[in-house]
Amino acid sequence: MLPEKTQKITLILGIIIFLTTLFRLEAKDRSQPKDMDYRVQITVSLVHITASVTDHRGLTVFGLEKEDFEIYENGVLQNIAYFENARGLPKQILILLDVSGSMRILDKISAAKGAIEILINVLHPEDRIKLVVFADGELEEIANFESSKNSIIENLWKVRAFGKTALRDAVIEAPKHSKIQGTFQRCLLLISDGMDNASEMTLHEAIESARAVDLPIYSIGIDPLKGETVAPQKNQLTALKAMQTLSEETGGRFFHVKSSAEIQSALDNMIRDLENQYLMGFISNYSEQIGEHKITVKCKKWRCTVRARKGYFVDN
Repeated sequence: MLPEKTQKITLILGIIIFLTTLFRLEAKDRSQPKDMDYRVQITVSLVHITASVTDHRGLTVFGLEKEDFEIYENGVLQNIAYFENARGLPKQILILLDVSGSMRILDKISAAKGAIEILINVLHPEDRIKLVVFADGELEEIANFESSKNSIIENLWKVRAFGKTALRDAVIEAPKHSKIQGTFQRCLLLISDGMDNASEMTLHEAIESARAVDLPIYSIGIDPLKGETVAPQKNQLTALKAMQTLSEETGGRFFHVKSSAEIQSALDNMIRDLENQYLMGFISNYSEQIGEHKITVKCKKWRCTVRARKGYFVDN
């Protein structure tokens, strides 16, 4: 048996070694990029960005490298901590489908379902789809990322349109369904006629929520009358403008469509964008500062335009 003094010294040394090892493990963990967790966590300063690039003709630009980009937070140039070209990666798409009563008018719901079915059928086996529908302020998960193509399509056509539209509320709730494990080409696909008549939340709150996640929103606004100046249509155009704003703030695109063919064309453009996404991130010096943090991503190539989320919010 060791003397009591020696036992105390041994115990103290053991505690010191344990704490030192724990600190090193935590430091190593902080130094590594996290999984693509869409929510910006105040305790983690790595900010993720998904970007797409087009040239002056509107054509997608691929084959870019880390050195071709600059990221600014609140106007200050940041060091790009990691970079990956997503070309060749599988896709993960969260579909948010409006199934409110107004989607029955002129059978917009069938046009949307038909386009979604075509989209699902052209995806590769390793690609993933989650289908969530919304009406009357409620979101319902119809299929998750592990569902088979056949089950997604079968459940899709069982959905019936009913109730009012709470589009802004649905966008705010969508991040709960957008968790991604792994690295994917990714986006949120929002399909609606835009007639928001039931949301409790404001457009500003929806934008704040949408910008808080690294998930480009591709919005398809179905408008069979295509902007004719009747009074209800003016209200719809205002609502569709809100969808456009959500897309622009998150690095996605908005498509104003009037037919099934135009919906399909919009989806083709979305897929082209996803297949040429760039995934990058930087260590923020401001992540614990409450309020809005503006992000600007630039491409050094001549006359190129970058679409990426324009910032994020820290609320507490």
